[in-house]
Amino acid sequence: MADAVAWEQATQSSMNSDLWQDSKKARETPFPDLLLRYEQEEAPKKRSKISQEYLLRGLREVKLFQKPASAISSEDIAAFRNERVKAGYAASTIRSQLSLLSKTFKVAKTEWGYKSLGNPAAADSISRPELSPAASRTRTGTDEEVEQVLQNSESSFLRPFVLLLLETAARRSDLCRLRWEQVNLETDTPSAHFLDTKNKEPRKIPLSPKAVKIIESLPGPRKGPVFKQKDWHPTPEDDGCHAPALRADSVTQAWIRARVRAGEKNPDVLDLRLHDHRHTAITRLVEDTSLKNVEVAAISGHKDSRQLQRYYNSRAEKLSKKLRWNRSANLAEAQPSTEGTKIVICKLPDGQWSASLGDIEIVAPTAKEARETLKELAAE
Repeated sequence: MADAVAWEQATQSSMNSDLWQDSKKARETPFPDLLLRYEQEEAPKKRSKISQEYLLRGLREVKLFQKPASAISSEDIAAFRNERVKAGYAASTIRSQLSLLSKTFKVAKTEWGYKSLGNPAAADSISRPELSPAASRTRTGTDEEVEQVLQNSESSFLRPFVLLLLETAARRSDLCRLRWEQVNLETDTPSAHFLDTKNKEPRKIPLSPKAVKIIESLPGPRKGPVFKQKDWHPTPEDDGCHAPALRADSVTQAWIRARVRAGEKNPDVLDLRLHDHRHTAITRLVEDTSLKNVEVAAISGHKDSRQLQRYYNSRAEKLSKKLRWNRSANLAEAQPSTEGTKIVICKLPDGQWSASLGDIEIVAPTAKEARETLKELAAE
């Protein structure tokens, strides 16, 4: 009898505890409600809030998640992951979705009072799809393809926006956040100062004559965002300083609509993405200018020179022609070109090694590899 009384008292005490109440709260709260709360309270704080909000809306509709938060298990998360893989979703998309699920559980436990809630989506519980290095995208667009898409656009901002992407090698978000006070067109060295960037490091880039012409052609007051939302109009109270900036997803949607229409005549443009213009612009800086690797990185915003290597690799044939070496030449014993240029080997600040010849530069992890890459190009 005494044991039964003790058990009853212990059970009652447990039911009155905070942990019991938290457990009850987790059992009674549908998981989609937690996803909605994360979308409303946490996603707006993030730099990638638009994409997060989009992903969270989709997660709220997943059948596997239509149950109380406490009932979501690692098996459910694994089943969701496997369904997405089978459906052909990109590994990067699935990883982003799993990350959002994990963050929702974590915030619910640490900040929203769901102390009894576990994290079945944590990285140490659920494996993520592997990202394939070979899947690195190298698509670039021709001037003809870009023009075909732009001719099919009904948007007033898409043409100047895309052409400026191609002139500056900027990210979509860089231009959307650019403000008039960050643009200098009045000196002999016009420039744009990107303050709010993806890697959180401001960078100042030179503007080409064509970029200057594009910016000068933009309508509206030269205050506030350079690219304003299309439905904004100046008022006596707001001359542009407080105008809402053009949303990044609005640019992407306008590009997709124009691309679909252009694709009816030329299917080749259907796989040309907006972000491919950045790749195109950087490739042109590498191929068509005498800029060194570190100078291109200063414009593009890449922190690591290795991230630029693919722009060289994608144009090995063209680089080989620019080297002007005899196919049978041995680079180690070869004479300088007729212009008297010499191969220069040096170590970069990030630990990489650079091998340059005139206006051509190859970057590799070791000095030997950098030199050998030049040798291979010369032999092609």
